[in-house]
Formats: sequence, C-alpha cells, structure tokens
Amino acid sequence: MKSVTQLVALDAIPWPLAVALLLLHSCVSVRPVYKDKEQAIAEKAVSRFHELHNSQDINGIYDLMEQSVREKEPKSKTIDMIKKTIESVGGVQNAKLLQASVLPNANPGYTSRVSLSYTTHFERGEATEFFTWDIKSGEAYLFEYRIVPGRQ
Repeated sequence: MKSVTQLVALDAIPWPLAVALLLLHSCVSVRPVYKDKEQAIAEKAVSRFHELHNSQDINGIYDLMEQSVREKEPKSKTIDMIKKTIESVGGVQNAKLLQASVLPNANPGYTSRVSLSYTTHFERGEATEFFTWDIKSGEAYLFEYRIVPGRQ
C-alpha cells in the first residue's frame, strides 16, 4: 500500500503555490450559515417592521436599522423619509413572501445577509417591498429597504 507521500509528491508542489495555499487557508474565515434559521429571523423582523409601520412608530423603524446605515444620513432626514413613506402607502393589510436569499456576510460579527421580497397590500394600493437584513447574534438589522408601487 502506498503512503500519502508516495501518492502525492509533496516536495513536487512549487513553493510559491504551497505558500499561496497556506496563506489562503489561514485567511479564509468560514462561518456556518443556517439558511432556515437566519431566514426565519429576517421574516420575524419584517413582521416587526410592519407592526411598527402600522402603529406609525417611526423611531422604532429607525432603531431596526443597521448602525452603518444610520450613520449615512442625518437622523432627521431618515425619520422624514420613513414618515413620508408611511403616509403615502397607508397601513399594511397583508404581505406575501415572494423570494428569499440567504448569503454569508463578510462583515465581522455578522453571520449572514438575508434578502426578502414581498408583495404587500397597503391601504392605498399594492407594492413590492425589498428588505435586506444583516444577521448578528440571532438579531436582524435592517441594511436596506425599498418599496416599489405595483407588483414586480
């Protein structure tokens, strides 16, 4: 029986390739992504978002946002945008999940980035909502929200 050394001539690997493989192995951080669990966390966050929307808790919606997103605009501008959106569409009557995507998140401390799209019936019509949530320690933080009138 041949040994591993005989099957793969380890000394035959060029040293630059060996160094590159060693560096790649030491630099890659592999974090498990539990798709169903992480998607469920994001879906629960969407339900919470809709509850806050219907109660017109603008500060509550703001508090769901990921810290780096909050830092991009003055709070007053973001609050004003949330308020205008709620006023323009009215309350959420129902929402149906259309699509979900769960991918690893490269940001330190975060396990995944979950994108969800919903067909949502509001008091003033139908729209498609797009949510992107960053998951960290079992909590969802809103990274992006877009709403497009009608079905997409």
